[in-house]
Amino acid sequence: MADTSSSSSVNVVFCLDSTGSMEWLMDSMKLGISKVAEIYLASRFEVRIGLIQFRDRVWARTSGDAN
Repeated sequence: MADTSSSSSVNVVFCLDSTGSMEWLMDSMKLGISKVAEIYLASRFEVRIGLIQFRDRVWARTSGDAN
């Protein structure tokens, strides 16, 4: 168990496969990530949480970009 008596920082990054083949698991993954994030946020740690999505779609930022 981690010692939370001193000031500590934690970086947590979730890497999520959100391609079409994983669509059937999306609700379970969202729930799991939410629960883990709640545990970290309720701790005495200074927490930074990030999310990386692996996708099979490309979103255009400006006109002319690939879509």
